[in-house]
Amino acid sequence: MKGLLCSIPECSTKCNSCTNNHNPLLTGLDIEARHKIDSNKLKIIFKKGEYIFKEGLFPSGLFCLNQGKVMVTKSDDFGNSIIINLHKEVTFLGIADYIAQIPYQSNCIALDDTKVCILRNEDVQGFISNNRTFSNRLLSTLSSQFHRSNKRLLIATKKQMSSRLADALLELDEVFGTNSSGYLDVYLKRSDLALLGNMSEANAIRHLSSFGKNGIIRIHRKQIEILDKKRLQRESELV
Repeated sequence: MKGLLCSIPECSTKCNSCTNNHNPLLTGLDIEARHKIDSNKLKIIFKKGEYIFKEGLFPSGLFCLNQGKVMVTKSDDFGNSIIINLHKEVTFLGIADYIAQIPYQSNCIALDDTKVCILRNEDVQGFISNNRTFSNRLLSTLSSQFHRSNKRLLIATKKQMSSRLADALLELDEVFGTNSSGYLDVYLKRSDLALLGNMSEANAIRHLSSFGKNGIIRIHRKQIEILDKKRLQRESELV
């Protein structure tokens, strides 16, 4: 983990303000508990492309994505990787490994400049032990992330490449939405988009070009706009 430590004024990260972004875990804590987190947590800024955590490292606390976008990747014994999850603020990262108190089983990489809060183990363990609402919502979030990862892995093994790429674009739209110009509000390198679709970079580029020629998407300076979501959804259903 690299990143830059930041002062409170630079980050302006208050757990009370995070609840305005509908973080279900934080809304499970009362104001006193959130003030306790604010006074004890560590705040770090990660630049685009930096690792927030890596496979094999032991969790130093519970990571909360306060601002930005990240992807979670996993590698096999041969060095092949796949993206198993995408996240935007406000959410917790690496929950399963944190709860199990085992080394991280995946990598978390910043897709743009990102702010992360690290909650102290003592505080989180106290909330887990004494706050049933927090514990239940933690398990619910963990379950949701687990099922999403499983769905992604199933898609990666069952669908043809054009369908997998369509799924990848639809997931980017679902998770990150679009910007004011109508383009997907995230930039993925073509190699990362290939990872998301579980294909080679060359195949990802080829199918992107095909989608463009068929009027399903538009590409401008490496930004992607979905022009016909219904056709993209139909494409994703092909097996």
